[in-house]
Amino acid sequence: MTNSVGFDEALSTLQCAMDDLATATIRARNIEFPDVEFTSPEPEPDVDPGRTGDELADLRRWAADEDARNAEFRRRVDEALEAEIEGRGGWVTDERRAGIIEDVRADMLAQLRRFGGA
Repeated sequence: MTNSVGFDEALSTLQCAMDDLATATIRARNIEFPDVEFTSPEPEPDVDPGRTGDELADLRRWAADEDARNAEFRRRVDEALEAEIEGRGGWVTDERRAGIIEDVRADMLAQLRRFGGA
């Protein structure tokens, strides 16, 4: 003969475990987790070899080194043209481009003159 009491206890234990598992599953499905946003840190800007971060040192170098001065002038022209193109929706007339270049040239010359290098 089999032990019916032992079997009933084992069945009851199994049913309780199954109920606990079902309850845990339902609870797990109903848990609301907060939204998670993955954000990458802003990339560090590349160091501009034409600039040191020390304005006076940069002015001294631009006053003495024609290649450095021309590289800085080109960087400023590119920056001004990019800003103008973004502001105008994608294009700049030749006249406006020439005006921007002349404005950048005048500004840089004035800056160098204030320093005493040009």
